[in-house]
Amino acid sequence: NEGNYILSLSQLCRWLATEAEELGVEIYPGFAASEVLLDEKTGGVTGIATRDVGLAKDGSHKPTFERGVELKARQTLFAEGARGS
Repeated sequence: NEGNYILSLSQLCRWLATEAEELGVEIYPGFAASEVLLDEKTGGVTGIATRDVGLAKDGSHKPTFERGVELKARQTLFAEGARGS
């Protein structure tokens, strides 16, 4: 590996996240998109919705229940986690 670099993928991602946030990017790690929000007129992507959490297998609300939220933006980037899902 002479002349090549070896680095930690997690440290690289952490550094890239810091750089992006300094440029005004909002990053929401740990929240998977459950739905793509579309503009009814243009069909363009307007954001994503997160899934409700704290649901029992039968669909009832556990004490830890939290409603999912809609995150709307001018630009939406869809990406897989650094290690996949």
